[in-house]
Amino acid sequence: MDNYNTALVNLIQDGALAENLDKRCDIPLAMVQLVLGQVYDRAVSPDVDSLKQYKAGSNNVYGELLSPLVDRILVETRLTSDQVFVDLGSGVGNVVLQAALQVGCESWGCEMAKNACELAKAQQKEFAARCRLWGIATGKVHLEEGNFLDNSPIMAQ
Repeated sequence: MDNYNTALVNLIQDGALAENLDKRCDIPLAMVQLVLGQVYDRAVSPDVDSLKQYKAGSNNVYGELLSPLVDRILVETRLTSDQVFVDLGSGVGNVVLQAALQVGCESWGCEMAKNACELAKAQQKEFAARCRLWGIATGKVHLEEGNFLDNSPIMAQ
């Protein structure tokens, strides 16, 4: 343990640790899942029953993308922090938040369902607080309500 602590102190003193941390811009998926899980548990879980108001078989019912698939999408599309991510039909905002956290890009979402929008806004607030708590800087998050075909900010992206 003494050898480890000495090596760590030396890395701190010569600036190598800070330099390497400054170059790191990705967050491991496990950390992304931990932060997003905390956010979801506090913001969505208490009111998750409100999401059951969708009418089965309607054109506005769709599935949820889980974080491992979103991770694969973000990696395979090579999304970078200087690009903009847009999720049309963003639900409670999980994918929007993941892109902002994992990649650090500006991230937009647009959702029609009022109940999902309310939970998305709650998640956005909790997300900002959790990221501050963890000391993580993210990309800017924008959540819009309504039909994306009529939404001027979304159309501008």
